[in-house]
Amino acid sequence: MTEPDAAGTSERAERVAIDIRSDGGAWSVAIVEDGVDVSVRACRDEDEARTYASTVRQHLAWLSPQKFREYYRLRQGARGAQEASAEARAAAPRSGEA
Repeated sequence: MTEPDAAGTSERAERVAIDIRSDGGAWSVAIVEDGVDVSVRACRDEDEARTYASTVRQHLAWLSPQKFREYYRLRQGARGAQEASAEARAAAPRSGEA
């Protein structure tokens, strides 16, 4: 399950989406920029995923682009996005793990 949602009304919001994802009981939230995952955070359950996604959406609307990138430690370029996605997948709890 994926729930894309662009936050805010700025041009930046048209390029950035916050996705809540569930894959076999493993929940995560992705910051997607121009169709590429630039950050993925594993969450313990749906409630945590929804709460974190809400916070990220608020920050996207409120912070300057530079501060948002700094706060979420977003890497520049496709290589950085691929590395972030690989790190999140490796850190995500597997279904049945506590």
